[in-house]
Amino acid sequence: MVKKYLILLILLVSFVLVSGFGAAAETYTLRFATMPHRPHTWITVMENFAEEVESQTDGNVLVTLYTGGQLGTDEAVFDDMEVGAVDMNVGTAANATTVVPEFQLLSFNYLFVDQNHLEAAVDPDGEVFQAFSEIVEERQPHLKLMPFMGGGTRNVNTTFGPVTEPDDFEGITMRVMESPIEDEMWASLGSSTTTIPFTELYTAIQTGVADAFESSTVGYLGNSLYEVAEYHNRTEHEYMVGVWFVNRDTFEELPEEYQEIVMNVARETAMESIGAGLEEEEEVLEELSDRGVEINRDVNVAAFAEALQPLHEKFAEDIGVSEVLDLIINLDY
Repeated sequence: MVKKYLILLILLVSFVLVSGFGAAAETYTLRFATMPHRPHTWITVMENFAEEVESQTDGNVLVTLYTGGQLGTDEAVFDDMEVGAVDMNVGTAANATTVVPEFQLLSFNYLFVDQNHLEAAVDPDGEVFQAFSEIVEERQPHLKLMPFMGGGTRNVNTTFGPVTEPDDFEGITMRVMESPIEDEMWASLGSSTTTIPFTELYTAIQTGVADAFESSTVGYLGNSLYEVAEYHNRTEHEYMVGVWFVNRDTFEELPEEYQEIVMNVARETAMESIGAGLEEEEEVLEELSDRGVEINRDVNVAAFAEALQPLHEKFAEDIGVSEVLDLIINLDY
């Protein structure tokens, strides 16, 4: 009898070892790429995202960040994401248009009235986000849209002096991102536009290829662009929306429990990024001023908005997002 119970005990212990302690949980690593250099809101909040995901999954989902374009431009990273070589990316709406042209809408100048309007538009539970999610799935089935990020405002930087009125753009050479709408918007003010990769922007401004460019305030500092364009003009023409993608197959390979954790932490991270971006921007402005940059706050923002907002309806129709534009305009905020 004792022998029988001993055998049963051995079998029970063996079962526990094999089913529990003997089987280690699988670990997943997500490779996350972004173009900005430190300091940048996206990097700050994504580090928090990585730490929180690792903590909530007991170390079984690890997020490795590659900043400063370590893995290439956004366009190159999109190609890598298609074959699963990169798992996540966050970048500007303008750069995202190379894979989903409809994102040009989010870089319309003076699209959002204020921070409250922006927050209502990027709400992960809102109609605007849902509309873009469906567009992404149709355009790029291998990509899944994550919650939109914030990141402060974009402003114009110049080499020749401050700009305060739309007429000040007449005859200057303006570097723009690779987006037809960005090109047309700035050209409508009378400037000659030129497309220059961001990685080549410093040298282009230094050698006089362009007189002006627009960028995020943190990007202007983080990439030392103030050294070659010392006038920072607070046009605040764009509240930045960071477009965050994950490879759909990679995401769906995660256990459902981990998928839920990643999405919940992503939602928190995205909403945090909006306020954090604007707060960080004020700190950056102080540092820029200490470094001798002329901060021009005497910009007639109302005049710029009046000149550029009438183009929204035409552009939205051209890229097939008139209904989404209407959703944004009519948001309750």
